[in-house]
Amino acid sequence: MDALGLGFLFNSNQADETSSYGAQLTYALDAMSFTGQYGGFSPNAGGSGTGYVVKVAYTLPGGSGLALEYYGADATLNGGTPNPYSKLYGEFNTPLSENVTLTFDVTSTDNGSGVDAVTDWEGKIGITL
Repeated sequence: MDALGLGFLFNSNQADETSSYGAQLTYALDAMSFTGQYGGFSPNAGGSGTGYVVKVAYTLPGGSGLALEYYGADATLNGGTPNPYSKLYGEFNTPLSENVTLTFDVTSTDNGSGVDAVTDWEGKIGITL
């Protein structure tokens, strides 16, 4: 079961009567990997919330990589905003030389405030010493 991973987390704080929990499932197969996470938080004042993350990554021949991630949280976990939080992130990276990598990414975020989602584009060159 080297390709499959499963993890659980539970935390309880008796002092302020809060608890949190989470689960993660990972699966790697050759050049592709999948990750799924789900968690929740219950504050002492009530109004518990939940969130999740889904990730897919693929390594291309030659060392380039593609990744896609989706984050989501309900309105309660998002700090009591009127709407849930969501973020979609995509990335492409490719090695230019042994210690230099070129990365392009795009992020679309809806922070739950009721305003339109914001999309950011970025390109960067990373150097490893």
